[in-house]
Amino acid sequence: MSSRLKQVLPLLMLVVAGIVVLASGWLDRLRPDALVATHAQLQQQVDSHRLQAGFVHVLALALMVATAMPGALLLVLAGGLLFGAVAGTLQSIVGVCLGAIVLFVASRRAFDGDSRQAPALVERIRERYHAHPWSYTLFLRLVPVLPFGAVTLALAWLRCPLRLFLITTLAGSFAMLSLQSVIGANLVELFARNGGWSPRALLSPGILLPSLALAMLALTPLLIERLRRRAT
Repeated sequence: MSSRLKQVLPLLMLVVAGIVVLASGWLDRLRPDALVATHAQLQQQVDSHRLQAGFVHVLALALMVATAMPGALLLVLAGGLLFGAVAGTLQSIVGVCLGAIVLFVASRRAFDGDSRQAPALVERIRERYHAHPWSYTLFLRLVPVLPFGAVTLALAWLRCPLRLFLITTLAGSFAMLSLQSVIGANLVELFARNGGWSPRALLSPGILLPSLALAMLALTPLLIERLRRRAT
């Protein structure tokens, strides 16, 4: 096995694992309508084995994030519904951070193993990112419409330092997952009130505006510096 293949292999294994889980149809059980329909039965199982259920929730979410699968949001909603907003948020943060670390390390290993000279455009993008890494990283983590896995891959490609990645992932996860867990905790009520579920609930002004405000706040140091440059 070549050294390059060894460097890429962990990321390839995560991608394959994600494809297998998606093909299995397991995510269909986590659709909001399916969760509400089986809520009583699931709640009874969780209440009977709360510690084990919480552990499974964390591991399942870590697997989803580590494989960059698009269904992580469904597990966050399920956590809020079955464990409550507070416990659901805490478990989701642990699962998301664990999965993000695995994906980030595997991606950095794959990207850093490429010894070829990067194109000039790539180098310019990386230089601009490293000029203000905290602002850009927080911004990417706090924008609610950006897929979590895609942002993790992008940060690995930009060669984000691991310490910065951990801190911003924790901060961004707390901001986003707390809002999503609250929605999950009120999922049954939302169904009863609206006669069903729509992803637009996640893009309502009460959810979207605070998230975008936090994201723009992360860019404040960069904007201040640019204003200073224009003033001089």
